[in-house]
Amino acid sequence: MDSPNVDIQLIEQVVREVLAAFSSTAPASPQHAVAESPAQEPAGTEKERARQATSANTEDSPQRLARMYSTRDGELTLANKVVTVASLENRLAGIRQVVLPLGAIITPAARDMLAEKGIKVFFGSRSAESLKGEPRSDLVTATPVTIFLVTRRVSPQQLENLLRPEGIDAQYESLDCLVRASDRVAEMCQSGKLAVVVTRYVSAEVCLANRHRGVRAIGGWAGIDVAAETAAVGANALVADAAAGLFALKRMITAFVRAPHVCPESLRERLEQS
Repeated sequence: MDSPNVDIQLIEQVVREVLAAFSSTAPASPQHAVAESPAQEPAGTEKERARQATSANTEDSPQRLARMYSTRDGELTLANKVVTVASLENRLAGIRQVVLPLGAIITPAARDMLAEKGIKVFFGSRSAESLKGEPRSDLVTATPVTIFLVTRRVSPQQLENLLRPEGIDAQYESLDCLVRASDRVAEMCQSGKLAVVVTRYVSAEVCLANRHRGVRAIGGWAGIDVAAETAAVGANALVADAAAGLFALKRMITAFVRAPHVCPESLRERLEQS
């Protein structure tokens, strides 16, 4: 039996409102929250990282290109191991010197192009001008020497390809006479230059060369310490064994050129006498 003082409909309305309010403020269960929240993809998935790595390896970034070709005032620095005419085209305006890495090879046509323009070549990481007042341990400048070939075992081009990367600027003459070779050696040494003779007849040429005033020639065979022998007498001429092979010749000539050539005081009177 309904009481006249109770409004049933009002009570039901209040209950519904309370339940609705309670439902809207109650936190969702952990399971429900996980189900409703979308799965967050971790930053940088394996696929994305692989794509970025591939892009970094294949794209030519400005920094990477800068390492391949750079210039400073009057200087061109190249990282090329082989320098051709194409490597130099449209890059030589205002250039006075080219710096190449040790071991780089310059093709004959490229060398002629540089010579025609009066451009110097340095092998190392920095130029002579940028090293003013600093040690030059990382730079090898071209050292002039005249090489006389009294043999057919070795060609000028073969030696040039081996010696030029070492910073040795050589002039070549092919002769067929040991006596004539010794005369040319004397001309070089008496003018303050270095000379090398490549022949199978080492001892004979050493004797012939040392008959000339101002010549201090030593013999070079495979296995000999050419640098020590050169320094011992201040040698200004080397007679190298043509049978030693190209790479042995390269080592001997390089050691000879880089060794000191000042005649020791204790031997000067005898070795430089008329």
